[in-house]
Amino acid sequence: MSPKEKNESARLQKGSLRTAQIGFLFLAIYFFTTLIFGAWQLLTPDMLQKRWIITLVALSINTTLWYFSRKPRLVPLYYRGIIFLQMCMYLAIATFSIYTERGMASNAVILYAIPLTIAALSYSAQALFASATICAISYASATILYFKQFPSEGYKVELYGSIVFYIGILYLLSTLLWIIVRARNART
Repeated sequence: MSPKEKNESARLQKGSLRTAQIGFLFLAIYFFTTLIFGAWQLLTPDMLQKRWIITLVALSINTTLWYFSRKPRLVPLYYRGIIFLQMCMYLAIATFSIYTERGMASNAVILYAIPLTIAALSYSAQALFASATICAISYASATILYFKQFPSEGYKVELYGSIVFYIGILYLLSTLLWIIVRARNART
């Protein structure tokens, strides 16, 4: 393996390990908000149960990814796979939260910033904008699905307006992250 690949592997290992460690902080926040929502009876028992299941599944996934991130493999593809799985986990949580928190009325759109930020670890514009596209499709799908099941919760123009607005923000965030990553690449 060339020195360049070894450096990239070490960088990706450090990034995947750190994002897995930060994942525990995210899950603690998610756990406590679920606890608060349950204590104040802001969620139905069925929804509360689903949030607990999501929390436990995400904790299991994150713990597994953290464990495998610690192993020194020195193969960049191995760590890229771990980073991809972390992004998928956050994407699933964000999409679930959007749907369960009333679609376009949800304030969980910010959760899509997490997989975008993790995608920036790859130092690849293609990976970053592909992640933004997947986030955009997930957001649009969740809001449209919720709107179709509960059409009295808003107007179609409001639905499409919020989809266009938040998808635009996701791409803007991706562009800003790419500018930061590109500037960092130029320094090193």
